[in-house]
Amino acid sequence: MIVHNAKLGVMETPLSLLRQHYITPKEIMYQRMHFPVSGANKWVDTIEAPDFAHWEISVTGLVVRPGTVSLAELRRMPQSKVTAVMQCAGNGRAYYAAKAKCPGGQWHHGGMANVEWEGVNLRTVLDHMNLNISRDALWLSANGKDVPPTAKGADFVKSFRLADPALDHAMLALKMNGEPIPAIHGAPVRLVIPGYYGNMNVKSVEQLMLTAEQSPSPFQSVAYRVPNKLVQPGEMRVSEFNTENSEPTYSYRIMIRGLRPADRGRPDQGGPHHGARRSLE
Repeated sequence: MIVHNAKLGVMETPLSLLRQHYITPKEIMYQRMHFPVSGANKWVDTIEAPDFAHWEISVTGLVVRPGTVSLAELRRMPQSKVTAVMQCAGNGRAYYAAKAKCPGGQWHHGGMANVEWEGVNLRTVLDHMNLNISRDALWLSANGKDVPPTAKGADFVKSFRLADPALDHAMLALKMNGEPIPAIHGAPVRLVIPGYYGNMNVKSVEQLMLTAEQSPSPFQSVAYRVPNKLVQPGEMRVSEFNTENSEPTYSYRIMIRGLRPADRGRPDQGGPHHGARRSLE
């Protein structure tokens, strides 16, 4: 793995490994945490799946009957599977450096994986809980178990428009590649929205909130946003982004990275006549 930030557990998959598997194994799947994998977050620093038998997700906000749903309840609900690309919003960031270095991990093309998720449809869960959601609720926000390194630090919360059609396909995933989700990849329950960047797929979900406004968390309102107009690299600083001039990094912008098939273990040879294995990043 290519280590970009050991303190935050940020690692990229070399393309030489990524190309070997249609479904990316957990051992080589790229990793991205936002808070140090130490102290209160030390439990995430593993590709194993800790025992979370008593895990619960609270659902609060603009609902008549707030409540909780347990991991055991989720396991008893109808399960579905989806195979989907998971990609870091910063994938390819290093290539901007020729003009202006962008802050954050200097990803090349290995900040992506193809993963099979299994879990419960998100809207099915909300309906099952009989919450009686208020008409004033326009946003769904998700918060995970990870905590900021300091008491004054901002929590990592992501918000989605409740009417967003993408939520029809969202799931509370309980398994990754046929086994319990590894801690570093979001154990025991991860919000998975196929086609949405990795940062929007909140790990280790503990709380869902129905609100009239999106979360004020800087990870939603300032960071991880795309400008509404075309800008050149370095033209806008992250601190200049806000809810008026930009949109969150929801759905993928398409990039294609062609991988030549390996020739019986020997280094890549030849040109386009050998064909290409296309990987949606």
